[in-house]
Amino acid sequence: MLSRYNISLKANKQKIKEYIIYTRPSLKRIIIFIIDSCVFGFSVSFANYFASSPIPIDANWLWKCMDKKRSPFLRFLLHNWPLKPLRWLAFLLWYRNSYKYKNHAVGINKHYGISNDFYNLFLDKKYMFYTCADFIKTNDSIEQAQDNKANYILKLIDPKPGEKILDLGCGWGPMMKKIYEKTGDKENIIGWTIAKEQIKYIREVLGFRVEDVNFCTTKFEENSWDKIFSIESLEAVRPKELLPLAKKLRKALKLGGRIVHQFSTVTKDPFSPLLIWGAFNIFPGSEITTIEKHMSVFEEAKFKIVHHSIHDYRPTLKAWFDRLAKNQNEAIRLVGVKTYNMYLIFFAGSHGIFQEHAVLLNRVILEPMD
Repeated sequence: MLSRYNISLKANKQKIKEYIIYTRPSLKRIIIFIIDSCVFGFSVSFANYFASSPIPIDANWLWKCMDKKRSPFLRFLLHNWPLKPLRWLAFLLWYRNSYKYKNHAVGINKHYGISNDFYNLFLDKKYMFYTCADFIKTNDSIEQAQDNKANYILKLIDPKPGEKILDLGCGWGPMMKKIYEKTGDKENIIGWTIAKEQIKYIREVLGFRVEDVNFCTTKFEENSWDKIFSIESLEAVRPKELLPLAKKLRKALKLGGRIVHQFSTVTKDPFSPLLIWGAFNIFPGSEITTIEKHMSVFEEAKFKIVHHSIHDYRPTLKAWFDRLAKNQNEAIRLVGVKTYNMYLIFFAGSHGIFQEHAVLLNRVILEPMD
């Protein structure tokens, strides 16, 4: 048993050595790597070290590193170090106390304000969905998979001409576009977002109604919407904001209305070290909570759940990773080496998180209780 442990430890030391040497070490980066490992865990230290590489990370090399079957020893370190009380303290002091977390608009615009052209390098060309697709066949392109997803959610929403429909956190307007293709009613589809670049895109390119509204803090007019939906925007809602938002949405629905949400949830520890880096560096201000928390919120807000399904995010993340890697030169020209590296790491790391079943992708239909 001890011999097997020593072999595993030796193999992991060799992997770490390979990771560090490949990305051109410097004294400063090594010191930061050690500090990050102690305070935030190895997931954070590896990600920060890769992102700060002065050269573009080789995509094939990175994916193989992230996709390798990890030894029990390494998996234990990734999931359990730092210990839970230390993770909670680091999360509370470093993340929740940051300006990015406290101000919705700062976090959202930091992410989506990078460059529309950059996102266009890896998102599907028809809709620009930045959310989980449905790969029904193994050879589906990202375009086909996103169309599959759009058709699925379209059935959940069941939009009809003349219905007033609200898209919470509407992105670049992909689902608004899909609904319009079915109903032909552009006037009654309205999107809310606080991402300036997305508002500009929707107005100038798509011509839909979009408003600069923070749906977490705004007041909703009662009995004003037939359908309300969100596609991966609940991740930007703080856990303490979920219940007040759900109650507002409940009152905002007309008689016979429904709400559709697509959102990610953690399966256990909300402060897993595997999630901290992505929350702070890629989606600042976001915080994913458990499905149990969401279900209790829906129930307390007087909703009944008439549909709940789980979907596989991994093929979407792999497709985005491959497209971004294919467009490496243009991506670096638009956003620089560090941002390019960060997104490669984020897609590969997120794939691993879903592979470990640490996070799940949910779709629900909510209808008011009688």
